[in-house]
Amino acid sequence: MSTKNITIDGVKYKFNMDKAINDGYLTPDRDRRIGQIYRRRDDYMMLCQFDYKNDQSVVALIDLNDGNRWTGPVKVNCSYNITYDEWTKITGGDDTVEWVADNFSDLFVKR
Repeated sequence: MSTKNITIDGVKYKFNMDKAINDGYLTPDRDRRIGQIYRRRDDYMMLCQFDYKNDQSVVALIDLNDGNRWTGPVKVNCSYNITYDEWTKITGGDDTVEWVADNFSDLFVKR
């Protein structure tokens, strides 16, 4: 078990990092941007920008098997820095969507 001593506003706490991660309260964050490949079970998707309206990018996860959007389009402020709230809308709140690669070339072995 990974327990850390932390202080918030002068109050000391013991923070159980494993429990926070397992219960979904603490998740590692990564830069989310268009062109990245994601997976949900056996479905692979790419985060794509397909429109730009009123100074906002419109993005969606596109299934690489059939080309369909996985959820409806989502307006984001910056397609190269998707926020957690924007990501939640893009995935429809499904936290089983996981990052696979930053782009197509990372999926293939270079010879």
